[in-house]
Amino acid sequence: MTGDNPIFDFLKVMTVLAGVLALAWAGLRWGLPRFVAPASSGPIQIVARQSLEPRKTLYIVRTGGRDLLLAASESGVSVLREWEGPHGQ
Repeated sequence: MTGDNPIFDFLKVMTVLAGVLALAWAGLRWGLPRFVAPASSGPIQIVARQSLEPRKTLYIVRTGGRDLLLAASESGVSVLREWEGPHGQ
């Protein structure tokens, strides 16, 4: 008999949709941060990134109190320059 009432069917669909959206929101809110590390955690930090061409990029990377200028391309990664980081960390 419940299949004869379109309003009841609509309310059932909306209730299920609201439940699915609530579970998705809760998963993103509380579940996702457990699997994704913060961007600046750990001993290596990417300070800046500049794309030169589709597959050529420059990076400034900070690690161990030193800053490195790295060039990344299809052929690999090269250190272009190295200097003391801010405040001589």
